[in-house]
Amino acid sequence: KKFTKTLKKSGAHLTHRISQNRKTVYEINTTLLDAFSQTYSGKDKFKLKRFILAHQILLSMEGIPAIYIQNLIGSSNDTKKFAQTKTARSVNRKNWNIDELILLLKKKSSINKKAYNSIIQLIKLRKNQPAFHPNATQFTLQLHKNLFGVWRQSLDKSQSIFCVSNMTKNKIKLSLVDINLISTFNWYDILTNKKVSDISSFILLSPYQSIWLTNKS
Repeated sequence: KKFTKTLKKSGAHLTHRISQNRKTVYEINTTLLDAFSQTYSGKDKFKLKRFILAHQILLSMEGIPAIYIQNLIGSSNDTKKFAQTKTARSVNRKNWNIDELILLLKKKSSINKKAYNSIIQLIKLRKNQPAFHPNATQFTLQLHKNLFGVWRQSLDKSQSIFCVSNMTKNKIKLSLVDINLISTFNWYDILTNKKVSDISSFILLSPYQSIWLTNKS
């Protein structure tokens, strides 16, 4: 209930059904971007960061990722379309005017441009990493309770990538000792192009920040 109430506050439309005299939610209609506008603590400034984080996690995972077109272009809930159709599914199925969309994707300050550029850049990075092959090895890392991480290794075992995400609005220290980086390699975060200078140190993760540490830049 807490989850669905939070989504409803963010503008989601809930569809219910009655089964065994109980009314339950069976469908939630919202764009992913707007779904991240609320947390259990209320609204904050991290809506876009949570949205990008979700795609950083998606694109680090085993298999072939699929990205909904409305996510790629940073769509928000279409309240006007819902008002016209009275159909909940209209909310997250905006019909874009192509000229309007092109202008937004060119506008530096638009959330659409920021979402689109971020996702396209992540896709390009993923395509160039052998360790992100759909069938490459994946193991879940045992880390701090507010961190989520996976280790990926390429099919030929030449590349490893440690993907770690801060799932909170607070800064968290990640001890690199916890992910056991091999000392004979140089390690880089390919999301920031930063080199790891000391594998026995820690990285301070900003709210909703991900890192992709690899031994192949």
